[in-house]
Amino acid sequence: MKKSDPSDNQTPPPNREILNPNLFSEEISFSDTEQILFQEDLHQTQTTSTEALTDSTADTRYIPLKKIRDGGMKTIWEVKDTRTQRTLAMALIQPERIASQDDIESFLHEARLTAHLQHPHILPIYDIALEKNGNPYFTMKLLRGETLEAILHRLQHHDLETEKKYSLTYLLDIFLNLCDAVDYAHTKGALHLDIKPANVMIGDFGEVHLLDWGLATLLTESHQNDSTPRKVVGGTPGYMAPEQALGNKEDLHFHTDIYMLCALLYQILTRTPPPHRRNHRSHHATQHTRHYHPPRTTSHATSHT
Repeated sequence: MKKSDPSDNQTPPPNREILNPNLFSEEISFSDTEQILFQEDLHQTQTTSTEALTDSTADTRYIPLKKIRDGGMKTIWEVKDTRTQRTLAMALIQPERIASQDDIESFLHEARLTAHLQHPHILPIYDIALEKNGNPYFTMKLLRGETLEAILHRLQHHDLETEKKYSLTYLLDIFLNLCDAVDYAHTKGALHLDIKPANVMIGDFGEVHLLDWGLATLLTESHQNDSTPRKVVGGTPGYMAPEQALGNKEDLHFHTDIYMLCALLYQILTRTPPPHRRNHRSHHATQHTRHYHPPRTTSHATSHT
């Protein structure tokens, strides 16, 4: 008698649902309702009063341990939360860097937007508040590892240990994780607008996080004609799309982030940063005319194809 195979009785795994089948299209109708609900929730949090945000115990609750880095208007500290007894990262604005109330609103907008994007490859935000002197801060998961920028820099210079650890397959897996994070943000109607290796953190255990949503905006906001206090057009030469280089706020769309993902993929495959000019207008001209020097073929790119 033929023995039955246990696998014959197993229920076949369900087909993976494609949440956003029109990722590369101009209009995403599938997630219209989700985008509206997301934006309504985000706008409701922005109406919270200053009094409700103020935490008079912040000075005693969080014990600063060491400064991690400075970037833009933010300073990132490693702190100890005395309530939970865990180590966190805290982002804050140094008082001397606050030029106006718009700076505070921009800082809080980044924190709230990131907090609403709950995805495995987007940094979780734990708390958003104002110190008793009015300076804003937010706390988040403390990441230990290194940026993709540092990894690609070593690969460009043929560091043997890095080449052994970060194969092309591994790097492409990191890239796909980033695509998942951006895809998720797009279903919420959010644009990152500053995707680059320096904003990708690889944890000690392989965790992948897309960081720094300081330039991020909602798609509906990027198409508004009225001025907003937040800087929604900016980016990094070499990675930003032509519409960013020209400062065309109304032209920002999902394809803007996709362009930056492609620039990042170019660097992963060639070990060479994308060509760029220091001046944004010159950068746009370079992209528009496509006068690129072809990348040098590397063993990294040829040995895994």
